[in-house]
Formats: sequence, C-alpha cells, structure tokens
Amino acid sequence: MKNLSLICCFFSFLLLAGQTSPKESALDDNWEQWQDKVPVSGHIRVGFMLDQNETTFNPSEFYVLIPDTNEENLCVELSSKDGRYSANINYDISELKQGMQLFTLPTKYKSELSNYRYDEVVILSSLNKDCDEDESKTYLLSGWLNTERPQSISVYLNLSVPTSLVAVKEDGTEVRYKCETLDFPKVAFSKRCQIPVKETENIENLVVQARVGRGSRTHNMEYEMPVKLIKF
Repeated sequence: MKNLSLICCFFSFLLLAGQTSPKESALDDNWEQWQDKVPVSGHIRVGFMLDQNETTFNPSEFYVLIPDTNEENLCVELSSKDGRYSANINYDISELKQGMQLFTLPTKYKSELSNYRYDEVVILSSLNKDCDEDESKTYLLSGWLNTERPQSISVYLNLSVPTSLVAVKEDGTEVRYKCETLDFPKVAFSKRCQIPVKETENIENLVVQARVGRGSRTHNMEYEMPVKLIKF
C-alpha cells in the first residue's frame, strides 16, 4: 500500500471576524461551465467536504479549513453530481492564517446552482504550486457552511466498481470504510465515503481502494489522496 502523508494538527479553529475574503487569481473565460448536454467525467477524486445538516447552500461563497502552510496557492474545483456544472478557480492564500476561512465564488450560475442540495455540488480544494499538476497536491477540507462541530467528513469519487476508503492509524492498525453508491444522476461522481469526525484522530494515511476485474482476476486499484486534517 502506498504511503500517504496525512498530518493531523491538534488545535481548535475560529473564523476571523471581519476578515476580507481572499481574492481569486486572474480568471480566464472558461473558469466555470454550465452544459445542457451532459459530458462524461473522467476524474477520480471529485470532492473532500465537511458534512452539514442543512440541505441548502449559498453558491456565492464557501469555506476551506486552511492549515499552517507556506504554500500560497489554493486550487479549487467544483462539480455538480449530474455533470452540468464544473469550475476551476485559484486563490492567493499567502496572507491567510490557519483556520476556517471564507472564500467568495464569483459564479454567474447562482440561480441554477441554488436548485441543488449541498451534497450535489461538491468542492475539491488543494494546495499546489501548479493547479494543473495532480501528483503533488495536498487536499484540504471544504464546506458550504462554517460548520464548527461537524459529525462527519465525506470523500466523493467517480468510480463504478466496489470501493472502500482505508484509514491507517499511527500504530499501524487499519480502519476500512465502505463507500456508498449514490442515486442517479451520477455523472461527475458516483461514490461517497464517510468518516465520523471522532474517528479521524491519529490517522496517518488514507487510501482509496477500488476492486476491479472479475473472478480470479480481481485486484485492488489504489488512489492516493494526501490530505491535511485539523482536529475538530
């Protein structure tokens, strides 16, 4: 099993009152898209989010749990479950402190997105110098609300085969979480893997395992997802 770097920092966080939302980097004309003809998505990792009780959300803003980091670039991808909406936007976080931070999303599709549930439009935030490069990304928790006491976190994946999420503890023990298959439509993502927040302590590694093949030829495909977690 490939080793993943998972750093758990133990401190509480607060949203800084009155702090200005970080400014997005220069946007090109195609930073977000709405398509009536639904495409076929090919990305495996689609979302890494805090769960919330409310089903509604404000598409004009979101939150990211920022760790103590020297990275200055936050890469954000958004995807609707039915594949109609997608967006890629970057933010300069060089002046931000650690904690839950508010980001503004300058979308022109607010009315369309307001028709979705919060878990039908997911966010994938990561730290990387080059947002087009997947190999060196470190993923951060995002959410549509500033949830101070979340009960669980979710990983959203685009996989059609049986899938599980393996958490490796510091003492070497492993905890396996079965990923549920979501209802239709499921174009951009089809699996959801939930971990209770109370079980995230002392996690060293996470591995997405997908069972592929048939009969005696079945084997696990593993997908790395390095993350930085903060204890709630």
